[in-house]
Amino acid sequence: MVSLGFRRASECSLYLSKEETMTSKSISSSTLKLIAMFAMLIDHIAWVLFPLEINMNILSDNWIANSMHMIGRLAFPVFAFCIAEGYLHSHDLKNYLKRLGMLAFISILPFSLIGWVTGIGFITQNTVFTLFLGLCALYFSDRQQKTWKKVLIVLFCFALSVLADGGLGGGVFGIYAFAKIKNPTARRITGFAALISIQLLLLAVNFSISGLAEPAIAFAGFLLVTSFYNGRKGPSIGKLFYYFYPLHLLVLALLRIGYLLLTH
Repeated sequence: MVSLGFRRASECSLYLSKEETMTSKSISSSTLKLIAMFAMLIDHIAWVLFPLEINMNILSDNWIANSMHMIGRLAFPVFAFCIAEGYLHSHDLKNYLKRLGMLAFISILPFSLIGWVTGIGFITQNTVFTLFLGLCALYFSDRQQKTWKKVLIVLFCFALSVLADGGLGGGVFGIYAFAKIKNPTARRITGFAALISIQLLLLAVNFSISGLAEPAIAFAGFLLVTSFYNGRKGPSIGKLFYYFYPLHLLVLALLRIGYLLLTH
């Protein structure tokens, strides 16, 4: 009886220590989204200020542009991680899919506009399409019983994401891995590797130290930030991201247009 009581006390102590470990971590899902939005804003400001320095696969001589873009590389993996978390905890997945899909289409115009004014050219797709397709891969594959159907759905969403945003096509795989792998460390490492799978393949074909710098720095930043994630939603930020994404692109594009009109 004494040993049984000791065992239960030990189990209780272990449970409490796990709870204390989780609550001692300071970053909630809402905070992760805010961090990602800030990183994305810094990256897009660099688009407007330094339009000739956009290709971050080859580092330029402009250290300010490089630094801003490197900060920006944190945004997508954190957003992808949050999409997976949202899928695991959302009470209304259909509405979640609908909101994200609408955001992707609404953002076509401002994303294309900022692409035009910075000299990239018109871009009809944006990274939200990849996030949306990653969520679709999870939602529709989980509603299939046969493994081959699950695989086909994930591959189909991946193919669409390559068309939507070729540089981030691996995002579908990353989001899927973030949601399916249970071990906290393994899911972050494997998920990030899947996230940049296309970039890694291209890097293997045309290796360069500068090309390796971007994913390496993004990986370090992602691991650091998510290591403080406490698994909780945190203070509600409502639909802030759904308004912020298209509006910040539109404002930056208009500022760039104003600058061009004043200087030409």
